[in-house]
Amino acid sequence: KRDPGFYEQNVINRVYLFVCLAYSSFWISRSAVPARVALIAVTYLALSNQVSSVLSTLPRMGGGIWLLQFLDIALFFVLCAGLEYALANYLMRAQARVEKAVKQYAASAEQASTADVQVSVAVSDMRKNVGGAVGKLDRVFLGRSGTMWLRDEHLDVAARWIFPTSYLLAVCIISLER
Repeated sequence: KRDPGFYEQNVINRVYLFVCLAYSSFWISRSAVPARVALIAVTYLALSNQVSSVLSTLPRMGGGIWLLQFLDIALFFVLCAGLEYALANYLMRAQARVEKAVKQYAASAEQASTADVQVSVAVSDMRKNVGGAVGKLDRVFLGRSGTMWLRDEHLDVAARWIFPTSYLLAVCIISLER
């Protein structure tokens, strides 16, 4: 006979700790690439090992097993933490490229105005002029003023709220189905 207390103590509680570790990556600086990547990678590998361990002890059954669903949800959310960091890191680098392009455009506009050429830069022109100096994907995140409408810090702050809320909601949903 299976003892549910064994799985609660040795599997479920550890999985909660692994997901909390993945969540803590949102509080580490985006510029600390090795720290965030290592934390998420180690957490994902530990969870994968936990899934393998549980799969080796459970008998092969046809229907869905709550514990495996629980582990799959945890793996999915740790993977989402990694994907969030990849997007945040991309946005951080894109923001640096956009700021560089804005400075170059401002410098060229200043040179043109000193050459007695009338320069009038409308806000809508800024996106067009800066957009030519950055990549195609970077232009997706450019607003009309030539600044990024979605920044890496926006994504991290949103993830700090969305990640735990949606994880708890997912665990509650599968627990109710149990």
